[in-house]
Amino acid sequence: MVARIEWKELLLDEPKERVRELSDSEEDKLFANVRPGYRPILRFAVLSALRREELLAMQWEHVGWGGRRLNLMGKGEVVGFIPLSTEMERVLRSVIPEGETNPTGPVWLYRPARHEEGADNLTPRPITHEA
Repeated sequence: MVARIEWKELLLDEPKERVRELSDSEEDKLFANVRPGYRPILRFAVLSALRREELLAMQWEHVGWGGRRLNLMGKGEVVGFIPLSTEMERVLRSVIPEGETNPTGPVWLYRPARHEEGADNLTPRPITHEA
């Protein structure tokens, strides 16, 4: 027979979460050294504190302009929303594709800096982990 194990006695203390925020000068340096096409997603990240996965998964269909909120799938596949501040809304409006009144698809796009095989550098592409 196996002895009863008191699991609560074996649990270790969890380490304190490390919170890291950019100083104003660090933020200035960051924006000064990133390509202009990536500045909107970076600005939105700073304003919203969204995780990378949440930012990259953003679709225009998730933006609730009327309710000024962003519907999102969060960590652990939890559906939630965050309110859109005036500045967050301004960033989103700045990346609406020209001539679009009701955009669909990924929010965050970039234009390749160099010609890539099989594509031109004029066609916007979604920002991904690799690009």
